[in-house]
Amino acid sequence: MTTPTDRVTAPSGHSGAVPDAADEAPFWYRLGNHRVHRGDWEAARMAYEQALVADPKHYRARHNLGLVHARLSAQALEKAAAAGDTRAPDPGPLLRALYQPWLEASESPDG
Repeated sequence: MTTPTDRVTAPSGHSGAVPDAADEAPFWYRLGNHRVHRGDWEAARMAYEQALVADPKHYRARHNLGLVHARLSAQALEKAAAAGDTRAPDPGPLLRALYQPWLEASESPDG
């Protein structure tokens, strides 16, 4: 049987103990956040996915997973462009279009 600690390595300083079922989604969510702060986007993706396995309604994990996917997509486009693929679009406009609704909402006096 696979345990949560078998799927993703815990952050340094963590005991490695498997969290209780009630704490599993928050554990994976915090681990995902830790991985984002370290710049390990792929490990963050896996941690957020595990949080959603534990609790499919964990909206913060779902939101952060979307942000991580956008970041990984931008990195893939940048890597393709650096390798000389002239078909790879600039990820900047794509990311701005993705975040524009939130930017406008945060600038709104009602937001």
